[in-house]
Amino acid sequence: MSGTINNRRQQHTKQVIKESFFALLHENDLSKITIKAIAEQADINRGTFYNYYSNPNDLYEKIQQEYIQNVLEKITVAPDYIESALVDLLTLLKEDPILQALALEKQHSDDFIEQLLTDVKAISLHRFAQNYPHASTAELELYFAYATFGAIGMIKKWLVTRSTLSPEEVAHQLLFSTNIQIPTKQKGLNH
Repeated sequence: MSGTINNRRQQHTKQVIKESFFALLHENDLSKITIKAIAEQADINRGTFYNYYSNPNDLYEKIQQEYIQNVLEKITVAPDYIESALVDLLTLLKEDPILQALALEKQHSDDFIEQLLTDVKAISLHRFAQNYPHASTAELELYFAYATFGAIGMIKKWLVTRSTLSPEEVAHQLLFSTNIQIPTKQKGLNH
């Protein structure tokens, strides 16, 4: 019984640390957040923080990995359902303030969103190869990087401006702007 109580206490303490961290992250850059500030916000001592995390970056990375895993478990990326996977991802981003904070954090947000889009990469590269049959692997990788960072910019702008566009509309624009679903014949592009 005491193991269960201790486990609940640990889970509660970690949750309080995370909530305090996000309250601080909402007001400051990650680089400006200290262990002392987190401990004060969480009403714990610094030693308690060190029981779980080595520094604010470690805390951020662990939260990020936890959220990436949770998001990827909730969406299914399949060749015929790439748009619905993007809609699911965008809906989660729009509704979850912690995901938004991770997606908009200045230093690491591009990496976070790129990791969320990782499962889309294989499908996208395959479709780019169909659209550009004479492109080399290196060219396809560059095109994917261009499309990914454009998508990251669109997603961030959508979140920051609190756009009234729905997740469905944004997903459609993301796919349209990257030409992921437009066959070569319709585009008229030849190498």
